[in-house]
Amino acid sequence: MNSCTYFLGYSKELSPSFESFSSNQKHLVCRVIQVIPDTYRDFLPVASGKYFSIGDWCVITGALHTFKIHDFFKSSDDAFDYASEHLGAISFRTPTESFK
Repeated sequence: MNSCTYFLGYSKELSPSFESFSSNQKHLVCRVIQVIPDTYRDFLPVASGKYFSIGDWCVITGALHTFKIHDFFKSSDDAFDYASEHLGAISFRTPTESFK
């Protein structure tokens, strides 16, 4: 399993020299985030009745205050598969890889 707890999912393969932040953003389709102790409580009010535990992964779309949790998964691979199949994500990057 990856040691990173947060990935951005893109609908386009990004080149290492992607030119600008706004160009990256227009291809951003989701976020894949692991529930960790520091963020567990943040998920409680927005989980919409879905059950989850610390260590689970979720797929999120939307903006900061209007986001939607699609579902929770026991592994990052399952979350990546969901994001690919249902949201068209083909490339997953950590935030530092995305905003170089």
